Amino acid sequence: MNLVIVHLKEDKSKSYFESFWIKIFLLYRDLLPEIKRKIAEPQPPANQLVPVSKEIDMDRFKKEAMQFSNDLKSLKTRQSDLEKITKVIFTQNTKLLSENKLLWKELIKNKY
Repeated sequence: MNLVIVHLKEDKSKSYFESFWIKIFLLYRDLLPEIKRKIAEPQPPANQLVPVSKEIDMDRFKKEAMQFSNDLKSLKTRQSDLEKITKVIFTQNTKLLSENKLLWKELIKNKY
């Protein structure tokens, strides 16, 4: 930071951007000691590592797989139901729009 400020003081033609950052620095320079650096957590030596068991509880796995399969089936049935309902609503909307056009034509004919 000091090098940047010294450099900018020497160079009289500093841009707005550089002056902006100097102002920010001057406003918050008392907070600089509060900045904490990230320190890597110490790793245990390789000879003290505990081997991880890769054994899977098959019963639990099968239950979760069945639950997932059942959830997927119920979602598929719900999706198909919603698609059917959407088709019905779409056909009703199309019918209403065509009837509305006919009514407007009749109103325009009767008006003139």
